[in-house]
Amino acid sequence: MKPSVLFVDDEAPVRETWKYLYGDLFRCTFASNGTEALQFLHHPPEGRPFDVLVTDQRMPGMSGVQLCRKARLVSPKTARIILTAFDDPEVRLCPCRRLEKPPEDGKLEKVVHEAIVGASVSSDEAREKESRAEAAHQAARKNFREATAKLLSWEPPALEEVET
Repeated sequence: MKPSVLFVDDEAPVRETWKYLYGDLFRCTFASNGTEALQFLHHPPEGRPFDVLVTDQRMPGMSGVQLCRKARLVSPKTARIILTAFDDPEVRLCPCRRLEKPPEDGKLEKVVHEAIVGASVSSDEAREKESRAEAAHQAARKNFREATAKLLSWEPPALEEVET
């Protein structure tokens, strides 16, 4: 079974990118704000807690740190990761993983993998989760390389001359 990840970001293009990059690797759920994410955490779509919460820090209404604190109370076994493009003191004090936004190639998959393994309760479960996470990590790297190659090979269409 694929690891379940709840991605939270107020920017639709970011959520679409995550869906493209990770949709085949993880059982993904997407929320556009902290309130919506908390609803998913209270009532997970598959009836079991998410393995990992990945959230942006700066969002209207509720910051990523505020969401992580509330998520810890609602779903204590869910690992929490904050993505931020800013050096925010609030994030440095938060008891969760912090990644620079945008993360380097393969970094988010690696941290999700580590979070899943670290949150395991038993060694058998840890080995199973580690195996799933490693497979997801490898597939994500492949998807990222393919997407990058596709973007790098794209050429804009030729401009047609306009008669004046």
